[in-house]
Amino acid sequence: MKKTYLVLMMIMVLCAGCTSEVLKPPEMPETSSPEVVERLLSEVNPEASLPLFDYDRSAPLEVLEESRTELDTGTLIILSYASPKGGRVPAQMILPRGPGPFPAIILQHGGLGRKEDLTDLGAWFASLGAATFMLDDPYTRPGGWEPTEYMGEPWPYFTDEDMDVKIQMIIDLQRAVDLLCEDPQIDADRLAYFGLSFGGAMGGLLAGIETRLQAYVLMVGDGGLVEHTGSPGSDGMVIHFNQDWADLMWPTESLHFVGRAAPAALLFQNGLRDENVLPSDAMRYFHAASEPKTILWYDSDHWLPQFAFYDAAVWLQPHIGADLIWFEPNFRSSASVLEGLFLAWIAVAILSCIVLIVLWVRRRRWMPIANRLLWIVAILLMGPVGLACYWLSHRKLVENDSPEVTHQALVLSVLGTTATLIGLILADIFSDILPSMHALLSLLCQYLAVLLIHGLISLGMWKTVQQRGTGIVLTTNIVFATMMLIGNALAVSLGFGQNPDLRILWPLALTGWTGVLITYPLHRWLVRREVERWTPQVIEEPAPLSRLSLPASALSLILTYMLILVAIVVLILLQSGLTLSELMQALGEQGVWMHAIAQPS
Repeated sequence: MKKTYLVLMMIMVLCAGCTSEVLKPPEMPETSSPEVVERLLSEVNPEASLPLFDYDRSAPLEVLEESRTELDTGTLIILSYASPKGGRVPAQMILPRGPGPFPAIILQHGGLGRKEDLTDLGAWFASLGAATFMLDDPYTRPGGWEPTEYMGEPWPYFTDEDMDVKIQMIIDLQRAVDLLCEDPQIDADRLAYFGLSFGGAMGGLLAGIETRLQAYVLMVGDGGLVEHTGSPGSDGMVIHFNQDWADLMWPTESLHFVGRAAPAALLFQNGLRDENVLPSDAMRYFHAASEPKTILWYDSDHWLPQFAFYDAAVWLQPHIGADLIWFEPNFRSSASVLEGLFLAWIAVAILSCIVLIVLWVRRRRWMPIANRLLWIVAILLMGPVGLACYWLSHRKLVENDSPEVTHQALVLSVLGTTATLIGLILADIFSDILPSMHALLSLLCQYLAVLLIHGLISLGMWKTVQQRGTGIVLTTNIVFATMMLIGNALAVSLGFGQNPDLRILWPLALTGWTGVLITYPLHRWLVRREVERWTPQVIEEPAPLSRLSLPASALSLILTYMLILVAIVVLILLQSGLTLSELMQALGEQGVWMHAIAQPS
């Protein structure tokens, strides 16, 4: 499951940088027109069926917790609770990392599915700060209804039992809402429902009965079992259809109840090439719904593309999260504050660049174009910290001055760190293009990219910056290790690891500050030994650089590679949730080191 989850994470991150194409619905037959739907709805009074779904809300839930498992993004809790219709409801819940209370989303599987099918999706929502709750419907519940054979599977029965199952399922879903409202870690004012296929169909029925949910995502659902089995879809259920069964089920079809969902918002997501839920059925379902409602179409069959889930999360944002401009989807209560700080940071970084340009214009100091561009990038990435470094390193220099060791070390620290950050950004873009790349290979590509970019920039600025390869490798190693330690720790602790903007900009900015601070003493040491130098003016024939002794070079390189190794261990600990002793034990028993780092990134 971990491998599947990580692949899903990578696809979600890739989709976060894309905008899904808005597709128009296909031409619909007359049977899907709003007029026909209105006529169908006028035949049934859904309020007459409401007593069927009554239950004693004050009855004890009798929750039994079976186990807790730590996932990358939260805690998986396996539990069950009592059903008012008899028996127990198998369920599971994923609580995000960090302090609550959290918004919650009830995820309901499709026909013939189980709650475990949605664990990866639930873990992804947990990474965004939303708790998720999943339960088995009565058809697939152990010890529940006796199955009958339909295409080799127990669904549905086409008997009176289907009515009993429908009633029990809706009541059990309402009891799930009761459970969430009683949980102190859940914000009862931020609840939503996300149903897929049969879960999407039953969501419309629930929306007409349950009043405590703020939003419903109905993915590839239709108006109910009568609608579904009476349509000539690819699953062939029409051959089992009988009128007596349809007459019994028809008054409680979701088609009649979805119009009672207001004020809850509704999102419908459907495939243009879906042969299980025909577009005409999906459109009838949409026309029957109350406002506010939205429908999104995808060039897909019944299995929608992964970015459809991202679209759903973005749509849910204003309903169970804060109104965000940049960081959506993110359902944590701290997201709006962090977004404000982030936007303020961008404004400060841009203002710092303007100040830098004004300084250049006022002082009229000549500087190579490459140097100017690199300083602008440095200040965009590091903001006022980069500007302060520029001012401290240039403020006392006259055109022909020889800069002091302090000035040289500071400039080389900023330029080297910036070159490394540029390499990280390029490597990140490359890894997004190849989402199937394994983490070990991705890590190696990142390292080679930052080393290459650092070397190329140093080579391109050779008239003002001279560095030996040893110095480039040493400083690159330190900044690369810092990136893994600071960047990933920040992403995991704030819960923004799946947001590409935060993943790149904030961790890189903090990495840049730390990189300058950590590499400054090393650059002082290298400048004093004339292994590298920086001068504000162009030197056509610079003096040759010195070499580090072989023992000093070897010891320095060993120490920096050990730092990278420590950073990799910390990264695995952050992602796996293991303690150091547990990791060492697992390394000896199962080789989990290579297993953990070789998962798809």
